[in-house]
Amino acid sequence: EFEFLHPRTHRGWNENNASCVLRLRADGREVLLTGDIERDAERVLLARRNLGPANVVIAPHHGSRSSSGVELVSALRPDYVVFPVGYRNRWGFPHPEVRARWADAGACAVETSASGSVSFELRADQPLQPVFAAASWRRPWPVRQAAEGVCDSGVPL
Repeated sequence: EFEFLHPRTHRGWNENNASCVLRLRADGREVLLTGDIERDAERVLLARRNLGPANVVIAPHHGSRSSSGVELVSALRPDYVVFPVGYRNRWGFPHPEVRARWADAGACAVETSASGSVSFELRADQPLQPVFAAASWRRPWPVRQAAEGVCDSGVPL
């Protein structure tokens, strides 16, 4: 099931906050794709929708300091947060405060700069865990772990 949550109309939204926010539900699991929204759009989403816990969240605006407000992170409390960031990106995404906020909410962080592409199979009969398609590919950048330590699921990353 796909549900477009934002924007309801293009009027009043521009640039990052005009990003499409999509909720995906499958087999009892939920993924939230947030695009580049920032805190203004996050507040509107929280005010008009019943955003509850999600299993996977793509971090808004790559984990920039202008996104992932306390209210949104607290409402979503995902198992995993994916930071779609490039290797050595000039903005330093994800911002350390944002990364800490998601970690404090119990989310296991995955950074695409370290992991390459990542996917999740949404099946109730299997544990939720990331699958790194590029795990065996040669990369021109140094490989580091996608996340610190072990996630609550017990899956080492």
